[in-house]
Amino acid sequence: MKTKQTAPLDPALFADSPPDGDTLVQALDGCGLLFPLLQAGMVNGYFADRNSARAMVLNWQPDSRTLRLSIQYESQMAGCACDDDPTLQQPSPEFLTCTLSFDENGWLTHAALED
Repeated sequence: MKTKQTAPLDPALFADSPPDGDTLVQALDGCGLLFPLLQAGMVNGYFADRNSARAMVLNWQPDSRTLRLSIQYESQMAGCACDDDPTLQQPSPEFLTCTLSFDENGWLTHAALED
């Protein structure tokens, strides 16, 4: 995954309990990591719809600031079903599992997508 993180992830997310999936999606989107992550895991479409993303924390390690996530979202195909029709096709469901590690300041140090 190639991206430039625009802001650190809030270290408070690694406080006492695993972060909520929706909170985590908002945090990843806010620091510029969500869209590149979704694009990297996409199989069916051409561009990811970050507004449709829903995450579930599979493994949470607050000491090492590592998260293993399952993310479901939708992607869109470019073009349309008919000639000269600009209407987008129906969204395709997408799914990815990833592991993200952050330093003590909230900057991404490692990202890995699972097959």
